[in-house]
Amino acid sequence: MINFRQMNAKDFKNFLAYFVPDYAADIAANQGRTEADALARAKQAVVEDFPDGVETVGQVLLCIIGEDVKETVGYLWYQPNEKTHTAFIYDFHILPEQQNKGLGKQALKLLESNLVAEGLEKIQLRVAADNPGAKHVYDVSGFNVTGINMSKNIS
Repeated sequence: MINFRQMNAKDFKNFLAYFVPDYAADIAANQGRTEADALARAKQAVVEDFPDGVETVGQVLLCIIGEDVKETVGYLWYQPNEKTHTAFIYDFHILPEQQNKGLGKQALKLLESNLVAEGLEKIQLRVAADNPGAKHVYDVSGFNVTGINMSKNIS
C-alpha cells in the first residue's frame, strides 16, 4: 500500500532533480529540440509553474510514500480545477527502483478516491507517445484516450 504526503522544501528539491532532466529529455525527444535548448526550456517552465516553489498556490505537489519502506517511492504533481470539477496530472513518477510493483496503480487509485472526496469528477493528463509503460498503467487504471497530440517542426 501507499500514501501521499505534501512535499516540503527538501522533497521539492529532490523532485526537481528528477523532474527537470526528465522533462528536458521529453522536450528534446518530442519537440525536436537540442539537449541544451530543452534543458533551458524545462528550467524556465519550472520558474513559471512554481513561482513560489513548493508553496505555489494552485499546484498540488505530493510525495508517494511506500508503507512497506516508509520512504518516498515517487512524486505526483497535479492541479485541481474546482470550476470544471477536474484535476490535471502534470507529472506522475514512480522511482525506477520501485517500478513494476503495482505502486503506480495504487497511487492512481488513492488519488481518484481523494479527488472524489474533494468533489472532483474527472482526472486528465498527457502521456508521451514514447512512454508505453506509463500508458499501460493509465490503461489498466481505467483512463481512456481522448485525443492525440501532434506536431511538426517547420524550421
